[in-house]
Amino acid sequence: MKELQPINQHVLLEMEAKEEKTASGIIIPDTVQEKSQFAKVMSISGIEDPEISIGDMVFYKNFSGIELEFDGKE
Repeated sequence: MKELQPINQHVLLEMEAKEEKTASGIIIPDTVQEKSQFAKVMSISGIEDPEISIGDMVFYKNFSGIELEFDGKE
């Protein structure tokens, strides 16, 4: 099984899926969906006494980090 691991004091996050429908049932097209700014911590590298743990949900700023797709997940 493939595994992705961060290096050099980085954190690997898995983005939380955004709702594809409104509360009233209207489907939101991909072109106008906003990306979630919440993500699950998947792995932590090279950080002594991190304030977060694997499995925690965290909030991150727009344009921070690098977005990538691996094994069909963002």
